[in-house]
Amino acid sequence: MNLGGRETVLRHVLVAFDLSAHARAALEAAAALAARAGGEIEGLFVEDEEFLKLAGLPVARFVDPGSAAPRPHSVAAMERELRRLAEGARRAIEEVARRTRVRWSFRVVRGPVSPTVLAGAVGADLVALGRSGYEAHAGRRLGSTARAIARAAPMPVLLLRRGETVAPPILVAYDGGEAADRALDLAARLAGPEPVGVLLVPGERRDADVLRRRAEARLRVGGTTARVRVVEPPALADAVRDERGGVLLLPAAPGSSLAERVDEVACPVLLVR
Repeated sequence: MNLGGRETVLRHVLVAFDLSAHARAALEAAAALAARAGGEIEGLFVEDEEFLKLAGLPVARFVDPGSAAPRPHSVAAMERELRRLAEGARRAIEEVARRTRVRWSFRVVRGPVSPTVLAGAVGADLVALGRSGYEAHAGRRLGSTARAIARAAPMPVLLLRRGETVAPPILVAYDGGEAADRALDLAARLAGPEPVGVLLVPGERRDADVLRRRAEARLRVGGTTARVRVVEPPALADAVRDERGGVLLLPAAPGSSLAERVDEVACPVLLVR
């Protein structure tokens, strides 16, 4: 994949899948992107080793989802439950892949969740996952796994909530950096004939007019038009809402403060290195 040029193609999309509603949204979006690129999706289910450690404690209890009654638990029972969940994940990925007509594969790996997903993503063009799994989070905040992967993954990371999908209008937060240029290139591919909404974030060292011309020229090379507005970082989420953003591409270069705005944005976010 060449994120610096016009050949940006998302051919191999890794989906970190745990059967949560947010992860299902990520799976659907990943399959749609792979289908457009003639690519493939790879499902990864992580057997969380922390669950197995907890299940081995004498005080461990399992709450039955049907009766809500706690009962003693064990490592063997937890392993059976993880196998059941993994099989459910495999069936879900197979169904979506067949419906969207994309090639697919599926792996089950045991280990700590975030490092295992990052290791499994080596060679992928994009990682897609839900903003949170089964964790209880107020508002829009990322879950701990999503946050760790978003910060450490070297490839683009797509984050979605339940019911979200990647669709126009495509928005890019543009600060003139290398990652922002890559985000523009990828946005042009995702937008197709539709204009790309460019949210200029000049900062203290950047001139808004210079950034505007640079962004418009870069998109024009690929035959894409730009709809530009200048925003301050604290107002980014409001601008996304005003633009009715279908997905926001955020540059996630080291030291950039833009990636820290993920929690505030009420649409799918694609972080671009």
